[in-house]
Amino acid sequence: MLAGRRPEFGPAADPSTPQFRMDINLNRGMPGMPQLPTQLPTLLLFLGGCAIFLGLLLLWNEALLRYLVAGVFLLIGALLLLTGLRAKRMLG
Repeated sequence: MLAGRRPEFGPAADPSTPQFRMDINLNRGMPGMPQLPTQLPTLLLFLGGCAIFLGLLLLWNEALLRYLVAGVFLLIGALLLLTGLRAKRMLG
């Protein structure tokens, strides 16, 4: 762009419109919003790598899927059982 020349279009074309600019600093965050943890990118990279590794394991051994699904149902059942026992103990 040549010096001193104004563009024909865009936000700088009309001097009556204010130019809005939003700077987001990850260390400070936006006002009123919670801060992002500094370990978030590392955590996301780790979880993504683990998901890819699990997918490769499932491609290699289909029987592993059966054990994973059974394990999830056992875990949910155990949590429901413990919650029921605790509620029974609280009610007397």
